Amino acid sequence: KVYQATQCFNSSTDIQNILSIAQEQDFQKIYAVSSFWHLWALKPIYQYWIKKLGYNLKVETQKLENDPAGLKTISIYFIYSALVRFSLTFGFFNHLDAEVNKLHSKRLSGYPVTGCD
Repeated sequence: KVYQATQCFNSSTDIQNILSIAQEQDFQKIYAVSSFWHLWALKPIYQYWIKKLGYNLKVETQKLENDPAGLKTISIYFIYSALVRFSLTFGFFNHLDAEVNKLHSKRLSGYPVTGCD
């Protein structure tokens, strides 16, 4: 069975939803497919939530082959992934996650559904 995270407004929240569904469905492995620049941030967030939620899942990542992102997008995600990794290392990811949620809360009107389709 394949679930896709679509119409997402926040990667961290959606990862928690994906992991919950995977745990309920007794999945052993999740495949996260995204652009290479998005995976920079997703990989450590997946690992954080797997550990925090106490799930026994393996996540494998695969980058998209054709990625039309521009330099601005890649640069923003490089900075964001560095912040994610830094916050995880020094124990303030929850604060960063809360700030990102506040920042992205404006997007909820455009993305009324979060989690998985």
